[in-house]
Amino acid sequence: MTNSLNLEKCVAYIHTTNWPSDSPSFQFVSFNAYGMAQAGLRTHLFVKDNSNEKSAEIFFNRFKLELPENLRVHRLKSRHILYAHRHFFKQVMGTLLKLHQNEPLKAVITRSIEFLPNLVLLKEKLGVPVFYEIHDCFADLSRRTDIINKRKYVFKERLEREYIPSVDALIFLQSSQQMLYSELFPGVRGYIAHTGLMQKDSVPVEKENIISYIGSLDKHKGVFTLIRALASLDDRDIKLLIIGGRNRKEIDTIMAFSRELNIDHRIEITGWVPYKEISGLLSKVKYGCVPLENTFFNRFLTSPLKILDYYANGVPVITNSLESVNDYISNGVEGFTVKDPDYKNWTEILKFAFSDKVDYWKLVEAVRARAESLTWEKRGIIIAKILEKMAGTS
Repeated sequence: MTNSLNLEKCVAYIHTTNWPSDSPSFQFVSFNAYGMAQAGLRTHLFVKDNSNEKSAEIFFNRFKLELPENLRVHRLKSRHILYAHRHFFKQVMGTLLKLHQNEPLKAVITRSIEFLPNLVLLKEKLGVPVFYEIHDCFADLSRRTDIINKRKYVFKERLEREYIPSVDALIFLQSSQQMLYSELFPGVRGYIAHTGLMQKDSVPVEKENIISYIGSLDKHKGVFTLIRALASLDDRDIKLLIIGGRNRKEIDTIMAFSRELNIDHRIEITGWVPYKEISGLLSKVKYGCVPLENTFFNRFLTSPLKILDYYANGVPVITNSLESVNDYISNGVEGFTVKDPDYKNWTEILKFAFSDKVDYWKLVEAVRARAESLTWEKRGIIIAKILEKMAGTS
């Protein structure tokens, strides 16, 4: 259901992601554009073309969604391998300038740091508010204790320092980002629009003693911590479903580690699966686990898509208590938070979560209520209100 008050608003949303792809950014930009269209914004999504399928087919085949009439996907092909971004940005600029003549834009939003110079240029040429959506932070590399080779990111540091002061506002995914950037750029407006989800119309069913992990099997993601915690539980009936694994090597590494702990028979790894298949896999899962390591990126910047995947399917969450996730979960309400990422602490929380002391269905009820407030359409409505507010200040 769209908000008819905003139908006259025409917005461009730009990102360098290959469309479609297996990247989380493909999922984010697609759902974000979909949510803005649902909120009544005439939305133009600019991406790099990566398929011969029609845009409507991609939305349906990947997400089981119909492409809204007021969402147009501009899929631009780059003929330059070495200068792919530069050529893509040139095409975006040309298309936007022509588009603005026939369908005046009310705002331009990007989440691509490399597009910042063009974003500021568009502000001058079109005379419309421009917004930078934050997904990382390079403005002060001295804070990035998680980056070893900082030289690689000096150019991005310069881009943020030079161009962020000229944008009309920043869009944050959570309050931890807002806190960080308000220190770095105190004179720039900023608004929070929490990451969204696609809530499933599922009927609550009896759960099995299964915990789940979704995503990358890289060590910094914390999956090894979760496996150690599982091995330390006295309850040997609890199993782990891992939805992920990009290749055989990753999967074999996890299974070898599990065999060392003698719990390989309690772990199932699906390998990579399409987004539309996740709901079926989560139908019997009791808790979704997001064991984030305590890094700068995870503390302040990460977009907790995995938490939202669980919420969308009515699954309570267990995750680490980090600044980035505190907007999304309250300990003991939608699940549980682990103060220290050590596996022993995870073991204790898992013991408690499966104990008789927990009213599990009360957690499920809270998750479903929270999910209703975090849909992509609700995010689109927030963005529409931000645009209205900025129009009133310009």
